[in-house]
Amino acid sequence: MDVDEPSASNGQKSKKRAHPDSSNESVSRTSSEVLSLVENPTFEELARQYPSFHKAWDEARQKQRDSGSRMNFSSVVSQEFTVSLTQALLQAYFNLRLPYLESNHLCPPVPNRFFYVHWIFNHLLKNEGPSMSKLGMDIGTGATCIYGLLAANFFHCNMAASDVDTNAIALARSNVAANQLERKILLLEVPPSHSQQPSLPQGGPLERTLMAYSNARQSKRFDFTMTNPPFYDPNSMEQQTSRAGDGRNRTSMTVSEGFYPNGEIGFVTDIFADSLRHRQSSLWFSSMLGKKSSLVKLEKLLIHVLGQTHVETTEYGPGQYTRWFLAWTFRRPTLFDERAFLSHGNNYFEVRIPEVMNYERAISEVASRVSGFCVSSPGGWVLNCQDVTPQVQPSSHIVLQIQEQGHPPVKHFADEWSHDNIVVPDVVKHALNGQDNTHFLPPEGHFAIQVAIDAPKAKSAEGFVVRVHLACYRHSSRGLKAVEKIRSGMEGEVTRTNRKWRRILQRQAKDGLN
Repeated sequence: MDVDEPSASNGQKSKKRAHPDSSNESVSRTSSEVLSLVENPTFEELARQYPSFHKAWDEARQKQRDSGSRMNFSSVVSQEFTVSLTQALLQAYFNLRLPYLESNHLCPPVPNRFFYVHWIFNHLLKNEGPSMSKLGMDIGTGATCIYGLLAANFFHCNMAASDVDTNAIALARSNVAANQLERKILLLEVPPSHSQQPSLPQGGPLERTLMAYSNARQSKRFDFTMTNPPFYDPNSMEQQTSRAGDGRNRTSMTVSEGFYPNGEIGFVTDIFADSLRHRQSSLWFSSMLGKKSSLVKLEKLLIHVLGQTHVETTEYGPGQYTRWFLAWTFRRPTLFDERAFLSHGNNYFEVRIPEVMNYERAISEVASRVSGFCVSSPGGWVLNCQDVTPQVQPSSHIVLQIQEQGHPPVKHFADEWSHDNIVVPDVVKHALNGQDNTHFLPPEGHFAIQVAIDAPKAKSAEGFVVRVHLACYRHSSRGLKAVEKIRSGMEGEVTRTNRKWRRILQRQAKDGLN
């Protein structure tokens, strides 16, 4: 893993800030406050408190001075510096010890690891009750068991943490015991996935962990799963090359920590396939990613299969290195889920109605035109248009709701748009297994459009100007195409400016002259 603490970028003195000495600090801080401290540590304070960090910091600064300042600070940090910094940050801000870590294992940067846990609890699970009642899973926990330690210690939840490496599990168990968290963290050694060893039964990293957990404990539904996947494909030369930014050698890591068939994309794809087979095993599934290109590819795949409302992403990047985070859920969304809202595109137009005497009739005329447009089945879509105006008297507007008529007719919409340049991997197709996936949708279907129609009470010289506002929600690729078709055709039909209405009006004008 990259060392990406921002204060390590230049070694210069930073602005002095409060430093919690865990031995006597009793002030309770929110995770946001702790994250701010951890991502901007005061090296001078850490050096005063922790001799091992003081020594490693001095050695790094001396190496930088010996280079004649030709090298920036991040180029001279060593594994020893990274380990001592991680140990100091965990002790200072979380009262966690990390005494067992061998030099060939990854040493995780604390800021992005804590951000990941913070994002899960403060975003994904923000409305799901107290954190201490939660059960989480860390797939590929490594020798440090960093996610388990942070989640159990700071958020007081229970964790199951798995790994395929016997030595990593042994070290992780020692680190858990050093912090007296054995009752909160269950460590599980699991066999390799089918991708890693094709001679083994089908199943990816998630399925292996679920099986091991069910053998150790009574099966329960997890609130979240998380993972820091191996970045590299075993056949890639990427890990052997130096970093593009500063030329340093890449961080020490074991084979299981660093390599997986097709790298992090392969690892997360296998977990996604497992999640399709075990949809009720967790409320949220998630992963950290080291490349934006991986996020883009995986996010497209997940949205293609599940729909927009099932997928969340974010990024975090203090210092030189950014990390991306991807999460998905199988919880059935509501029709007007905010994640389904389409903010881009033309969602507003105006209609001039010259021939009526008051604004209520102008509004009613436009509403009638919208309803007529829906009856015409634009683009072949059979639509239902309902008046859902709140019953408030007097009403100065009308609200219509447009959606597909009847039960969603397409059962396997993930396969419908193969021309979207998205290749669904075989492992995902096998997990879907031709099942009806309309339960990924709200009961009302693939999309909905709310049409709010209002007008000023005053009539202008050209008549009443009626305003039409569209609020569009899509829950699948199919729903997006429906919304785009309806939205592109509605304005011309309702304003009577499209080709059809231009011809009609021209005929009417010609007939009037005759």
